[in-house]
Amino acid sequence: MALNNIIQTIIRKSNGDITNFYVQDSSLFYRNFISNKGWDLPNELIPNTSHNQLDIKIDEQDKIYGIVHTQNGNVMYLHTKKSNILYEKLFEYNTDKYILKYPFILKLNSNIHIFYYLQNLKKRKFWGIMHHFFDGNKWIVNKVTVISSYPIINPFQITYNSSYMYIFYLHISDNKEEIFLSKFNVQNKSWNEPIQITETKNNKLYLNVLDSKNKYHISWCENIDDNYIVQYTNIDYDKDISAPSNITPLSEPSNCTLPTFIQAGKALWSIWVQMNKLYNCYSLDNGNIWSNPEADEKSIGSKFIRYKFSSNCPNDIKDFKLNNSFGTYYPRISFLGFKNIKS
Repeated sequence: MALNNIIQTIIRKSNGDITNFYVQDSSLFYRNFISNKGWDLPNELIPNTSHNQLDIKIDEQDKIYGIVHTQNGNVMYLHTKKSNILYEKLFEYNTDKYILKYPFILKLNSNIHIFYYLQNLKKRKFWGIMHHFFDGNKWIVNKVTVISSYPIINPFQITYNSSYMYIFYLHISDNKEEIFLSKFNVQNKSWNEPIQITETKNNKLYLNVLDSKNKYHISWCENIDDNYIVQYTNIDYDKDISAPSNITPLSEPSNCTLPTFIQAGKALWSIWVQMNKLYNCYSLDNGNIWSNPEADEKSIGSKFIRYKFSSNCPNDIKDFKLNNSFGTYYPRISFLGFKNIKS
């Protein structure tokens, strides 16, 4: 058994009720888990949908919202009205001329922000990072930057506060992928020039970022001597982000993929896939010192997938911070790879 490389979404409301979104037979479905009742029957929502071509979240009023990119070139906005999940078309594009990948949505200060990669099929090595936002009256479209990436395009990572949004991404520099950062000023609605974060001159994959405890925690898999190693660095909120940072290897040289951060109480966990099972290590001092990597025993012999996670549940907000996790399948959904260290 090992990772089944699909992504599902878990939404948890403030009362603990859960909605699980997933793609099956090229259609987007959802099912609800009601406390003390169990799982409802699944509901088909949007046809012609692919895994990882959607992003769904919950806002502070327990309203679900999201963006879904369909296989026939429609970009749909998903939202809840009372107890119903509805959707409408935002825009469409010509699939004979363009590829759209990894849509991302965020409701910030009551405004909707949408991001995605867009590629002109005549320029296969280049991707534009596109940004749409609604200012209360109209949609505004920005091209954040153009990156070079071939043949693999890695998902970007976004963090935010009330004043700024930060987008981290991989871009080829001197024939190797390096990590770059662009910053959006919410007040004047403008993007800064890209800033290069790393200069290790090695190929990189699977960028992951978590904003937690006054730091941007950054991890990725780096090709060193034909092995992929999980690497780690961080940036303080008040630090000059153009300054070089120390880089710490978290894994042994192997076939590591998909590093994922989870803040669970005082412990910051890094979890990744290695040799068909999950490995992890943790830091109790906000990323300065890390434990030795270990295999997660619960993942051995298990079939697991990746989840996107968005929650309003008070206990989740108090004890955990995560954007993604690994876990077991419906009907017994549980996260793997970490625990809440109490002492």
